[in-house]
Amino acid sequence: MFKKLIFLLCLGFYAQGGIHPILLDEKLSLKPNTREFINTLGNELYKKTGFRLQVVIIDDSGRVCENTKVLLGVQSPLLCTSGFVYNFTSLRAFEDAFLKSYSNEPYGVFFFYTKERKIDILLKPKDVFDDERVFFEYMAPLLPKPREILDSARISAIVFNGYSEAADLVASYYKVSLVSNIPRDESGSRGFVKFSMYFMLLSIFGLLGFVFVSSKLKGKKCRKTIGH
Repeated sequence: MFKKLIFLLCLGFYAQGGIHPILLDEKLSLKPNTREFINTLGNELYKKTGFRLQVVIIDDSGRVCENTKVLLGVQSPLLCTSGFVYNFTSLRAFEDAFLKSYSNEPYGVFFFYTKERKIDILLKPKDVFDDERVFFEYMAPLLPKPREILDSARISAIVFNGYSEAADLVASYYKVSLVSNIPRDESGSRGFVKFSMYFMLLSIFGLLGFVFVSSKLKGKKCRKTIGH
């Protein structure tokens, strides 16, 4: 996985004239429909603006950090220290090392550390959009409480919200329009959070329904066996 990652870094993330918007998702945390949406939107944005909007989802930050450090030959005492994700200086050193092979092209990268439940956004140029607004208005509301599970459906909803809004802001910055993004309503908003919550609720109800039906079928089978 990491050799493949470095190979992509060295190639500049090109894929048939486009880019790989999902740069790392080792455990495939994103749902297939979310992955497809991000890949389509990210490549449209890149082709129209030259701006790379990419996603890095990291489950084991310590292991990813060590592999990145070794494979890139980066020598820094700040990298991979215990709890480095919570230390701004160490975190930025790791993210800069991770993006070491980036060219001079503009970019925006979402780093999602699932174990720590932390999201960091790196931008170049820094004024292309308000990263704090994107995080606090479109991503933070969907982060689970300490005792709640951060599952694939929730990760997908969080990334979907932030990525879609960021893509629209980048497009506005470069004065282009995106046909593959979700359109805004008359008020200028999309209601992403509502959409994502509905998505997660449907996923939960679907799972509960599956468990309920399975238990019913299992009960019938047991009764049939006993009766037989």
